[in-house]
Order: sequence, then structure tokens, then C-alpha cells
Amino acid sequence: FKEKLVECIVYTAQELIARGRSVDLDYAEELLKYGEDVGKRLSIGELDFHVNLLRNRISEKRERRRPREVESKQ
Repeated sequence: FKEKLVECIVYTAQELIARGRSVDLDYAEELLKYGEDVGKRLSIGELDFHVNLLRNRISEKRERRRPREVESKQ
């Protein structure tokens, strides 16, 4: 059960991050918050590890996007 739960959360978040739209990144962050909460309650260390990695990927995507958003507003 725990292994399938980890796979479901991680793969869904990866797919949302790959799409890269702001809305998808927001959904991915919500999913990761849920995953972090469940991981702590069920003592799934692997899930916490993946959540941290995926949060870093979201931050990187948003950082890369910021310069483009600033340029388009000017």
C-alpha cells in the first residue's frame, strides 16, 4: 500500500511539473503538501525524500520563468 501511494503521488506531481503551467505547479504543490502530511502520519521516509526533490524542481521552474514574466509585462 505505501509503495503504491508513494508512486501515485510522485508520478502525478512529476507530470504536473513537466507541464510547467502556473496552475499545474500550484496543483503539484498542493499534492506535495498532502504527500508530506501523509508521509509523516504513516512514517514513509521515501515519500518525504521525493517531496523535497520535487519542491526543488518547482522552485527551479518558477525561477526560470520569472525573467520571462517580467519582460512580458514591460
